[in-house]
Amino acid sequence: MTLTRDQDARERSACRTFLQDARDYPTRSSDGVDLDTGGVHAACVGCCPPMQSLDLTASPLIGESVSNRPLPAADYLVVPDEGDPYLQGSRCSECDAVFLGDRAVCGRCGGRGTLRTERLSDRGILYSYSIVHRSFPGIVVPFVSAVVDLDGGGTVKGNLVDVNPTPEAVVFDMPVQVVYRDALGRLDSAGKRYLAFFFTPLPETS
Repeated sequence: MTLTRDQDARERSACRTFLQDARDYPTRSSDGVDLDTGGVHAACVGCCPPMQSLDLTASPLIGESVSNRPLPAADYLVVPDEGDPYLQGSRCSECDAVFLGDRAVCGRCGGRGTLRTERLSDRGILYSYSIVHRSFPGIVVPFVSAVVDLDGGGTVKGNLVDVNPTPEAVVFDMPVQVVYRDALGRLDSAGKRYLAFFFTPLPETS
């Protein structure tokens, strides 16, 4: 499919608007209390040229030297100079609420100066999901958009990969792990790649 310049601009604008950090999903504290803020959309995967078919069900792992480390696709995804990438959050010392990224004020108790930055767990359970059958041009469907409660607190939205996108294969409360992979072809203006996070199923343990 060939897009005109105006159509191409609209597609990219819509992609950025829809897939940016919208923070419109509830966050839950470590004791399971629902909060009214937090959550994210997955990294933008369709707004960078060239327009291509992008498979949201699988992506190769990034193995980069320090000098070639990719850019984080979200502001709460940390790509350190040494060591593995991780998700970063803020925990309130008063009510134990956990939020993605840095916060100055607790969205649960209103506390100020009570939030401390911490590394979030790379494991959790599937809280909710949607199997997406229609998306932006060039994105392969179906894929699984998921909301995961991380162990120890924090709720994050992303794509569940390495699983058959069917209701029979995706089960509520299934254990998952956060993995870090190439952001499906997304590049910055200098041509540098982005790193995104995804979820993969973990085997059940007895």
